[in-house]
Amino acid sequence: MRRNFVGFVVAIALISSAGVARAAEPAYSEGHVWMITMIRVKPGMIDRYVGEILPLWNAFFEGLKRQGELIDSHIIVGDAATQQDWNVMIVNVYKNWASMDGLSGKIADLTEKIVGPEAVQVQTLSARDQMREIVGNKMMQEIIPRDVTTQH
Repeated sequence: MRRNFVGFVVAIALISSAGVARAAEPAYSEGHVWMITMIRVKPGMIDRYVGEILPLWNAFFEGLKRQGELIDSHIIVGDAATQQDWNVMIVNVYKNWASMDGLSGKIADLTEKIVGPEAVQVQTLSARDQMREIVGNKMMQEIIPRDVTTQH
């Protein structure tokens, strides 16, 4: 009988502590969504590559910002750590995951407006492929730390 009682007390303690653990707030809140593109530009081509993409990038940034799709955008240039590493990073900051809904259609419309028809787009991308290689893309979400000293 005592063993059943101890088992019952342990079970109640586990159940009640599981509820407390789930009810606790995480130590962070969800922030903006970052779309990150890592690019390896061929040696000696950084100035030419950046010079060609900046006017288009500015037009895209302003267009998407006006539409309320994009919060911020950055181009970051630095030295590659290895021959396989990237040396240019493009970061676009979006409000949240929901802001991605329908984004590809809006980007396609904006691309046609800024770059031109599909034939011109293909020609532009082909010329860029001679200067660079896309190493990878990532979608990540910023986390914003909460003040954990007040969470008791």
